[in-house]
Amino acid sequence: MRHVFASLLVVVAALPGPANAQARVAAADPGGTTAVITGQGVVSRPPDMATLGINITTNNDTSVVATSANSAVTSALQTTLAPLGVAGNQIRTTYYNVTFTPRPVPAPVAPQFKQIFGYVVSRQMQINVTTIANVGKIVEAAVSAGATSVNNVSFGLTDRTSANEAALELAIADAGAQAMVLARASHLRLIGIRQIAVNASANFPAPGPFRIASTVPQMTGIDLPPTLVDVRASVTVTYLLK
Repeated sequence: MRHVFASLLVVVAALPGPANAQARVAAADPGGTTAVITGQGVVSRPPDMATLGINITTNNDTSVVATSANSAVTSALQTTLAPLGVAGNQIRTTYYNVTFTPRPVPAPVAPQFKQIFGYVVSRQMQINVTTIANVGKIVEAAVSAGATSVNNVSFGLTDRTSANEAALELAIADAGAQAMVLARASHLRLIGIRQIAVNASANFPAPGPFRIASTVPQMTGIDLPPTLVDVRASVTVTYLLK
């Protein structure tokens, strides 16, 4: 059964919120009652993009050698990924740092820890992948090009608009269904809507975090099948009952 209400006040913020729907009834005007209800909506869509975090760390007692080595790995990374459908504008540096760590004298280096001395150059890069079927191959190629580690892999949607709208419609429908049950149980009838608020959102990448270091001996056959992306919406609706 579908109910159409004349007055709607929509306050738009972002999407998803709490895990469980909530409902409460409060006193309203002398002639009626308000019911404040939270509705939830979730839609799952296949991803059409992936994001990878890449670290490149080089070191040398000479700063020029350390920075040049880091730049060489970066260039090799771009060259290696091009045949896999990753263009230059899909790779960007998000962090770059050069520090100097003196060698301990006479303290010995602890063999159980990998310690790096001299000029240490750290570069973090983000790779946006649109050919998600190649994600596993891209991880392998990045490490073979000299990347120190892959921090995480997350799948997503390049355009979330339609998914957001579908989730929002489900959230409104959920709130309306709860309102109908509440009205029926209270021996009241729905007469309108006073306010609709779209609750704050949070995006959850999937899968993640995924981390692999370049020192791992077996680097072939990485299987990273794309997982569905959940888009969530949460709305809080104030209904008028009488």
